[in-house]
Amino acid sequence: MMVGMATSGIFVITYVLGMEMVGPDYRHIAGTVCGYFEIIGYFGMALIAYYLSHDWRLMQVLLNF
Repeated sequence: MMVGMATSGIFVITYVLGMEMVGPDYRHIAGTVCGYFEIIGYFGMALIAYYLSHDWRLMQVLLNF
């Protein structure tokens, strides 16, 4: 539950830091790239969970890195 509550806050922090690092002309591109990395992470987590569904302990270890 705690990880679920912290995930949205962590994404907002990384998004804001990403927006501050680029100039105003490239903020739309930086926002899109931040969103892509979040989606890639979700898909990667789903693939790991699919292939390791027989061993939930190993899945927890891999998803915590």
